[in-house]
Amino acid sequence: MTAVPLHDPEGRPLGRGGLAFTAEQAVAVLRREGPMLLAANAGSGKTAVLAERFARAVVEDGLDPGSLLAITFTDKAAGELRHRIRLRLAELGAQEAARAADQAWISTIHGFCTRVLRAHAAAAGVDPAFEVLDESVARRLRADAFDAALAAVLDTADPVMLATVATWGADRLTDAVLEVHDALRSRGQRHPRLPAAVPRRTRAAACGALAAARDALAAELAAAPENATVLQVRDALGRCAEVLERGGDLGDVTVRELGAPRRGRALQTPAADAYRDALAALLEVHDDEEGVRHHALLDALLRDFSARYEAAKTARAGLDYDDLELVARDLLRDQPAIARHLAQRFGRVMVDEFQDTNPRQLELLELLGHEDLFVVGDALQSIYGFRHADVRVFQEARARHRIAGTEAQLRTNWRTAPEILRTLDHALGHGHDDYTGFVAGRADAAQAGRPATSLLLVDAAVAEDPSPQDEDALAAVVAGLPAGTSVPTALEARAVARWVRAGVDAGEHEPQDVVLLLRAATDMPVYERALELEGLSTLASGGRGFWLRQQVQDLTAWLAALANPQDGHAVLSALASPLGGIDPDGLAICSSVARRGTAGDVWRLLDETYPDPPAVPGTPSPAAADLRRRVDGPTDVALAAFTARFRAARERLPWLGLDELIERVVQETGYDAHVLALPGGPRRLANVHKLMRLAAEHEALAGRDLRSFIDRAQEEAQARAREPEAPVELPGIPAVRLMTVHAAKGLEFPVVVACDLARTAPAVGPDVLVDGDRLGLRVPRHGGDSGRAFAFTELDAERAAAAESEERRILHVGLTRAERRLVMSAVAKRRRDGDIEARKPSGWIAEGVLGSRVPPAELLAEGRLLVGPGVDDPVRVDVRWIDARAARAVLPPADAAPLTAGSAAQGAPDPLAALAPVLATVTGAAPGAGPAPVAHLSYSSLRQYARCGLRFDLERIAGLRERERPFRGRTAAGGLDGRARGSIVHRVLELHELDGPPPGPQAVHAAAAEHEVELRDAEAHALAGLVGRALATPLLGRLRDAVRVRRETSFTIPLVAGDPAVPVLHGVVDVVAQEAAGTALVVDYKTDRVASDADLDALVADGYELQRTVYALAALEAGAARVDVAHLYLDRPDEPVLASFAAADAPGLREDLRGRAAGILRRDFRPTDTPGPSVCGGCPGRGGLCPVPLERTLASAPAPAPAPEDSGAAPAAAVGPAAPRPRRARGATPPPGQDTLF
Repeated sequence: MTAVPLHDPEGRPLGRGGLAFTAEQAVAVLRREGPMLLAANAGSGKTAVLAERFARAVVEDGLDPGSLLAITFTDKAAGELRHRIRLRLAELGAQEAARAADQAWISTIHGFCTRVLRAHAAAAGVDPAFEVLDESVARRLRADAFDAALAAVLDTADPVMLATVATWGADRLTDAVLEVHDALRSRGQRHPRLPAAVPRRTRAAACGALAAARDALAAELAAAPENATVLQVRDALGRCAEVLERGGDLGDVTVRELGAPRRGRALQTPAADAYRDALAALLEVHDDEEGVRHHALLDALLRDFSARYEAAKTARAGLDYDDLELVARDLLRDQPAIARHLAQRFGRVMVDEFQDTNPRQLELLELLGHEDLFVVGDALQSIYGFRHADVRVFQEARARHRIAGTEAQLRTNWRTAPEILRTLDHALGHGHDDYTGFVAGRADAAQAGRPATSLLLVDAAVAEDPSPQDEDALAAVVAGLPAGTSVPTALEARAVARWVRAGVDAGEHEPQDVVLLLRAATDMPVYERALELEGLSTLASGGRGFWLRQQVQDLTAWLAALANPQDGHAVLSALASPLGGIDPDGLAICSSVARRGTAGDVWRLLDETYPDPPAVPGTPSPAAADLRRRVDGPTDVALAAFTARFRAARERLPWLGLDELIERVVQETGYDAHVLALPGGPRRLANVHKLMRLAAEHEALAGRDLRSFIDRAQEEAQARAREPEAPVELPGIPAVRLMTVHAAKGLEFPVVVACDLARTAPAVGPDVLVDGDRLGLRVPRHGGDSGRAFAFTELDAERAAAAESEERRILHVGLTRAERRLVMSAVAKRRRDGDIEARKPSGWIAEGVLGSRVPPAELLAEGRLLVGPGVDDPVRVDVRWIDARAARAVLPPADAAPLTAGSAAQGAPDPLAALAPVLATVTGAAPGAGPAPVAHLSYSSLRQYARCGLRFDLERIAGLRERERPFRGRTAAGGLDGRARGSIVHRVLELHELDGPPPGPQAVHAAAAEHEVELRDAEAHALAGLVGRALATPLLGRLRDAVRVRRETSFTIPLVAGDPAVPVLHGVVDVVAQEAAGTALVVDYKTDRVASDADLDALVADGYELQRTVYALAALEAGAARVDVAHLYLDRPDEPVLASFAAADAPGLREDLRGRAAGILRRDFRPTDTPGPSVCGGCPGRGGLCPVPLERTLASAPAPAPAPEDSGAAPAAAVGPAAPRPRRARGATPPPGQDTLF
């Protein structure tokens, strides 16, 4: 029957193509009788083993393909396994069996369950034609079911329930109930219920223990020497006695008022410890009592929601994916005859990716009761905890098989170069209890002079206090990347992109060989854009990006406007897109006129302004006349074309399908050509075609209901649904791939760049945790605090440990995709002792590869390290520490061209060499000679130039560094340093959720820890109060009411549009908000200490007038029609200094900035005429390059005032005549209700 031999002359089993299996593979292939668990390392050939077991069961054991059950994790994996089996059977001459493989039971576990349920629908109690609900449909049914359940609770008007609902809030309550519902169903509960709420102790017992401990400590402290702490605790014990007299009722007493801090010898005794423990026990009683009340609400909602969701699915004869497994499990459990029939039908059962199963799936497999169950997996590749996979299922099964002697292993890796495998053993092995080291299957020789593994570490503090030259370089790094990209992330993305492009130019690899793997898709657009700026084509896949892609947003806005022309937001969005082509000024005018003239109805305004047929001359409505008068000629033409196109589309609505509506507007506007001209055009156009396909599918299921399709699109975008972008291949175009680690699982690539390795999963877990009969609740309270009821503390610690283990496994999966080159990149924080912070993946790698310590001198000078402590054959890793000095080196050369097939140069230098730090040299260019001396300017650089032109030249252009000002955190007197104070407060404000409670001292301590500043409790309370008072002001109330808020937002303004020879102005604003009325609000926080009688308006005018100009122009350039710029001194938060600007002010503001930069462009760098410590302190030219005598730079003298508003940007010494600038119109207010898209 066989066409090729199954064994070689020595009796070793042969696989596909006549290749001999290794000894460990042979065991897994040949031992087909009885149970077996195969633990298979990454790249060890487990799929080949599975296919061979299947084929030999047919050829050697005489089993029919239809009697074999093979379950794997994804439809794609099932298809690949089926394909391999078919080829192998054909190779062995079993042609009929190869054809029958298409009907074999090779599928996902959901496919298996679906097939069983359709065959036994009556016994299972389901409709034989049941629908397997799409995730988006199930999500809508769940949302409706929960809304109905919550409404039922609110309708009861039970005051306790209502108060509890108010404490939770609707969104948090929804998340809590849905999360625990899914978790319990994954563990086998078809109708989830919470375990009973059992308090840990009674109040009486806790009060008794606390009373005894209080008395003992009070007696001890009565004899202790008095000091402030002892007196404080005596008072606390007195309050404790009052609490005990009330039966343990805390009333208004806070925990801090009862506490006994561990300060001083008197409070480090067993009696003090016993008191603290007893007090903690009483607090646990209060948490549990609150928890009982919250448990009643949560369990009632869970039960009602579950029942309503089940009813909704039954009404449409639908089952979700969980139901498939649960109903099939119940069928096999309740109908033993069916279970026996299936067990007898299958001669063999094989399960791939067993590490990604959960208890529910394990129970289902066990109910089959098959004697020859073969499972294969790798605990270190279990990365689907967010889908409730439980690695303990695999680990416990492996332990049982090991005891029974039915475990086998595949250790040999055939995918990855041996040098990389040795590195991975160092980088990963120390983080796992059950790590099995790799055995190299390939015999690659190490590359001479070039390690196969590289490590790029970006300094997390790169943006903290850079030199002027470095600041400009960092601005260039951020320029061109998506808005809001942080400087460290931008530097990492640029470094990775430079490495990829330099390697392509050197002939080290082709673009299509390279994949960038990320932990999450959040920053994928940043890396994608960095690659595009290097001239590389990209192909992104995985993640949740489809519904949020700009092309999808453009077209769904058009459809939403067609569905409801009174949806002003949709109409304006369509106008702003390439489908309308209206610039921000035109949008603002349309919105403003519509608000005044047509009650905000933008479409009605357009319909009146551009009627069909045209109106009789002289008869337009006042609003229409106003619009035609205010817009310019090109905008008028574009609005008329949009109106005609939109009106025609509305008329065609009843006759065109949903996909045809999209196709028509794409063709009529040339939108497809526009998209193809963008970077990554083929991929973007594929998303347009995918949207058409989804629209057609929706119409086939729900009818021609445009509104429901728009609702689906908006819901999916808001839920950030896991809808991947359209797959697209780029024939003839070499493209670098970008994927999430989860999307890359099971794949392999010649060159892997594992990026963003500083990212970790969110630290905060669910509010409701269940493990068997154990229940834990995080109990929210008004004011933002929360209690921990029942077993929450222990369960949350277990969850956090499991989450960290999964993060390590995700790292393992990503790095093991590499074949011949591996690059790891991360933003890393280095502590003062030189160690890398080891709480994140970057730290784990540093711990394993570098022994945790980064020696900066070696890294900056040499860039290569031989490591491998305790190993005879040390691994080699190419390491780069990238700080601000390397910023310019990560930018593409000015003459970099887009890469096309075959355009890579040969023989270029080591791609990592481009990351060596760069130090500019002083050039003696004469004023006015050559191109602009700098490519980027900032507010601070313009301000420095106004103070001293020579110092600007030395620091910003020549690259001489200012004398270091160490970030100490403390003044010489022990107080909090001003820079530390500002950094901490800004970080707290940056992280604070505006609609949440004010941040407390804990948030301040956390922010201080990031800056390695240890705060005293009093300081943390003071700063928390400072922030809290600011958040309570009407100004920050405007932020809470805003339509959109962005914090730490970067911007770039061209001083002359379209002229690359003129520098661009960059900066970052603390916070910018788009308000409903159309105003952009820019807030700059000032933490300077100011006296109560200081004139704040004068302070801003003297010190921050230039900053205000820059911020106003940035907002106006971004499309705002009106801008309010506020400087908020936190010491006096009720007195913000406000200035308003209108769109008409933009030309004057731009001229102002051009004038301030004019001297720089002329290379006019004269020294200040008001030298002194405030201007000259730390200057690298003092006493040498500067012609001002040293004694004058040291003499006390008043600091020079900033250049007057109309005097130019030169320092007071008049570095040359500046062009006159028109004074700007201040406080100009646009018409009421004017809108803007910021």
